[in-house]
Amino acid sequence: MADANTGLHIRTGDYVLDHWRVPHVDLYSFSRPGGRWFAFEWLSCVLYAALHRVFGLAGVAMFSALVLVLWPVVELRDCVRRCADPLLAVLLIFVGIRAAGIHFLARPHLISMLFTAVTMAFVAREREEPTRRVWLLIPFAALWANFHGGFLVLPAYTGLLAVGLLAEARFAEARRWFLVCCACCVATLVNPYGFELHRHIAQFLGSNWLSQMVQEYAPAATFIGDGHTDAFFALLALAGFCALPMLARRRLVEPLWILFFGYMAVHSARHITIFVIVAIPVIAVELTRWFSLLVKRMGRTSVPGVLATVTREMGPSLARVTPWGAIAVFAILLAGVPSQWPSSFPSGIVRRDADVLTGSRLFTIDHWGDFLIYRLWPRQRVFVDGRSDYYGEQLGLEYLTMLETDSGWQKLFESWRFTAALLPMETHLARALISDPGWRIADHEGDAVLLIRRSEYQLRPPVSAPAP
Repeated sequence: MADANTGLHIRTGDYVLDHWRVPHVDLYSFSRPGGRWFAFEWLSCVLYAALHRVFGLAGVAMFSALVLVLWPVVELRDCVRRCADPLLAVLLIFVGIRAAGIHFLARPHLISMLFTAVTMAFVAREREEPTRRVWLLIPFAALWANFHGGFLVLPAYTGLLAVGLLAEARFAEARRWFLVCCACCVATLVNPYGFELHRHIAQFLGSNWLSQMVQEYAPAATFIGDGHTDAFFALLALAGFCALPMLARRRLVEPLWILFFGYMAVHSARHITIFVIVAIPVIAVELTRWFSLLVKRMGRTSVPGVLATVTREMGPSLARVTPWGAIAVFAILLAGVPSQWPSSFPSGIVRRDADVLTGSRLFTIDHWGDFLIYRLWPRQRVFVDGRSDYYGEQLGLEYLTMLETDSGWQKLFESWRFTAALLPMETHLARALISDPGWRIADHEGDAVLLIRRSEYQLRPPVSAPAP
């Protein structure tokens, strides 16, 4: 629950449940009121809102925890079914969990993680035993397109599969998966915005300013040293080593997947989770092949041979792993999860000064904008929030210019006629406004400070500045 964007999703879901329609215009800002908005995660928002109405924030948190447990379960079963060494599969999945932990937040992208794992397992089964069930991917693609923008993984994955099979001269299989890919692409048009949604996502992901505005879209190298990214680069290197012998054997599909999704993850840390889920079964199967060759060379009585026998016996047990244990844990823990946001959010200020906040033209950081929407909407309108795709490059750069007090920030700040600011104390803007005689501190809590323009409010007596 460290990302308040969850709160915005809950309120969007509330709007859909209350009005029985998906929003097409902005609901939350005064900077771009009534602008066209793509609520492309609307079905996830409805799910979050329904959970919130019954269980509060605890329900949303525990549902997210359940999804985080389910995708490794699906991945492990898939690896075992592909005859990967069970112990190797378990170890790789733990490394993958470490790498993917950079995005373990209660947001709709978790559903894309689970859907990606389901897609990998389903496609692997269909490649081994082709059936008519492959066409189930078509309604699945339509469903995914309404849950999260990660739905593009499905046509990309099947499209690369078709290209790889074509390069391997397996024409009948390539034709089958090419038709599946095309059908899934058409199915994703079944959303409230049609093709405009695809254009919007393509423009957003292709923006050069995205990595400046949204930290999670920055290149993976930006986060080296945090543990999560180190685990990702270890998996990336291992996947690259595994791809080389595959190429030598003219196995082109798996190297294509590694190349494409690996590039996406290196280019943007947001895609690390998808790469991890795609790469783990490929790595597990190839390492198992290497290990089998080693055992064959050294003999069954050798240490690798004994280890192979032990882990082989684990296979049937792991193949019976089901999600019911995770669901049981979900039910048990639900009552014990606190229904509150972390202390990094200015909860006290929002509670005490709700009238000031809702009656002002407020500047706050995008992260807290989501929190204010959750707590005070529809009374509260914000300057920006976590919807970077909606606000766009120009407004995003203006926001950063003011927050960092870069050249020209004062003129820009005055042009927006802000009457209040809710900011972390360490920001440049907070320090500048505290030293400005035209502003005074109305309230502070921990690292958060609420400042108001003296000419606009005569409310409570000035509050002394918090210690630096």
